[in-house]
Amino acid sequence: MKAKRILAALALMAAICTPAFSMTPTVKKSVPAVKERSNTVTVYVTKRGKHFHKAECSKLNMRKTRSIKRYEALDKGYRPCKRCNP
Repeated sequence: MKAKRILAALALMAAICTPAFSMTPTVKKSVPAVKERSNTVTVYVTKRGKHFHKAECSKLNMRKTRSIKRYEALDKGYRPCKRCNP
């Protein structure tokens, strides 16, 4: 008799605790378009540096830089600056 009560209580708890909605995340289709626009931004690199920067970055010395598009910088192996986060 106790086993039936325990099983009934467990079944009731399982029914209460089951979520009524899906837990799977949704993926937005517009994300690639945003990335394409951000990759056409002009960024600045130095001759010997490994990072690319925004023009106003305090780590950047504008006399020794050249400007390139963000996607070109990524293709050439440059990484975004952690300070200005271009």
